[in-house]
Amino acid sequence: MKFVSPIFLLLALSVSCPEIRAEGVSAGVKLSTLGAGLEVTKSFSKYFNGRVGLNYLTYDYNGVETDMEYDIELKLSSVNALVDWLPFEGIFHVTGGILFNNNELNAVGVLTSSKMYTEIGDGRYTYEEVEELAGNITFNKTALYWGLGWGNPVMKGSGLSVCLDLGVVMQGSPKVDLSSTKGTIVNTPVFQQELSKEEDELENELEDFKLYPVISVGINYQF
Repeated sequence: MKFVSPIFLLLALSVSCPEIRAEGVSAGVKLSTLGAGLEVTKSFSKYFNGRVGLNYLTYDYNGVETDMEYDIELKLSSVNALVDWLPFEGIFHVTGGILFNNNELNAVGVLTSSKMYTEIGDGRYTYEEVEELAGNITFNKTALYWGLGWGNPVMKGSGLSVCLDLGVVMQGSPKVDLSSTKGTIVNTPVFQQELSKEEDELENELEDFKLYPVISVGINYQF
């Protein structure tokens, strides 16, 4: 699928509609399901704004459950280029654009007891056979974003303002990569085949995440 860059769209709008071009520029901070972010908004007309922002957040979890020690890292990292359409020249806007998506989840599971076993694919493996299992989950690096929102940080006369956005990132089906380097059978063809089955099963279970919901609240200041 070919994407039309919002930057080129914004340039086209500003050239084709010079009589209604606006000059407002704002910068702000936001908190969303994509992480904490910074965003710059530029008004190109009374009907269209352009936004460029970045989002980042990491979360680590370490714990032991059912004799399995987990080390999980969630990394939210993305850059967005968006176009807001304001059909009523007010604060309600319809948004479309592109998210450059580096979000990923890394996890390592280690058996803490030699009496335990782990299920991978269709097989059961003991502590000696597979001591540790590592996983990485990623999505499409380029994703479409669609949403609705309230707030216009570059409206004439506005200084400090609050914006709310609700949308969805079409990030595609998850890609799961599993690996193991500790154990007596981790390099055998049979185990690698079972590992591939487990990857497929996890991808099917995570299929709902191909549409990622976005809720965002931001505070902006117009210069």
